[in-house]
Amino acid sequence: MRLRQSGSSEDWARFVDTYSGLVCYWARKLGVADQDVDDFAQDVFSLLVRELPAFRYDSARRFRAWLWSVVRNRRRENLRKKSVPLDVPYGSGSRAFGAQYHSGRDS
Repeated sequence: MRLRQSGSSEDWARFVDTYSGLVCYWARKLGVADQDVDDFAQDVFSLLVRELPAFRYDSARRFRAWLWSVVRNRRRENLRKKSVPLDVPYGSGSRAFGAQYHSGRDS
């Protein structure tokens, strides 16, 4: 892959032009909101800047299959980051809620 070898801005621009439509299409299919698609694609391409040097061509697999796995994994990571962790230790929440809940069940 020429991009991995040269890293020139011209090759990178050609790469982005070639694959940005596909990355955006996949992003929408994975549930990225329309207003967030461009930011998501930029995030994927910034990841690819780091990952492409390690990419090894395998004639048994298509590059698009590898790219799809990068896009899908980035989406999964974004969803994990957006999920709200339940960091509140048991018993430190509202006593009123707990008392109300337990009194309703015990009655």
